[in-house]
Amino acid sequence: MNEQLTKYNSELTSEEIKVLEDTSIIPKGTPTSQIKLFSKVCAEKNLSPFSKQIYLIARKDNKTNTIRYSHQTGIDGLRSIAERTGQYAGSDDYLFDEGVSEFAMKSNKRNPTTATATIYKIVANQKGSFTASASWDEYYPGDHLGFMWKKMPFTMLGKCAEAKALRKAFPELLGNIYVNEEMQQAGELLQNNQVITDALEDAVVVETTATKVTAMVKKRLIEIANESNNLDRKTLLDLTKLDTLDPDHLVLVDKIKEKNEKRKEDLLTQFSQMKNNLIKKIENGDEEYLHKVCKIFNIEPFEKTELIKQKILELPEKEFESVKSMLLIS
Repeated sequence: MNEQLTKYNSELTSEEIKVLEDTSIIPKGTPTSQIKLFSKVCAEKNLSPFSKQIYLIARKDNKTNTIRYSHQTGIDGLRSIAERTGQYAGSDDYLFDEGVSEFAMKSNKRNPTTATATIYKIVANQKGSFTASASWDEYYPGDHLGFMWKKMPFTMLGKCAEAKALRKAFPELLGNIYVNEEMQQAGELLQNNQVITDALEDAVVVETTATKVTAMVKKRLIEIANESNNLDRKTLLDLTKLDTLDPDHLVLVDKIKEKNEKRKEDLLTQFSQMKNNLIKKIENGDEEYLHKVCKIFNIEPFEKTELIKQKILELPEKEFESVKSMLLIS
């Protein structure tokens, strides 16, 4: 167990509480009973609040006019905790509604009503699957808090499903630890509590004045840089050299992320159009294309159009690129 956590596996000292309050890891004015519980959870889960692996979050429930507390991390944090066991064996891509991929949903201009996540765990030398679903109605926090949900509905709902699946697979380790996306529906954060920023998703927690550039923050900035154009990439890589990020830096990161998302959407539209063009050629009776496609997919010619169309629509972008080059189409 982490040596620092062992020191306070019964309770935090008053000095440690002040440090965590000053850095907004726990909200100022938190009742002693909640701090004691948080301390015990940190020790039991082997998570260090001083390393920003876990946070005590306070939210106001406007319906009951009460304050509710929860222990939160990011989805990457839950994955890391699971991975430390040596039993975590990865996960599948999220599926939506009746088991449809994100690409297929976007191609049909559909937003998700449910998300399903499957993660794998080695149990008795066998790879077992653990699946959980989350519904939009259950987790969408409403228009006031739902900006990122409207912007990235598949990612936000998928994270909720994955967090549930991870807790299902590792109940003792991850029980009662939630990701921010799951808890947004519970109410607004109190002003003196930190918020996991939308700009860097789960990698950064925003402080009142500045955000420390930790190894995790650098990793996320580099990930965003790798998706960006040359100018934005240089800007983000320059930010990784700083000790802290101020609010203006975070706004800049968010704008770059928005540009990246827009570019992805444009590419997805182009990708969909290319698939539709190929399907039209086949529907119009282009025998040359029909036989080429049948050969590529190892389909008998008599099975023809509907199966071929289905195969084309299900192709991921990388594989479609190779099919496109074999067919010499633009």
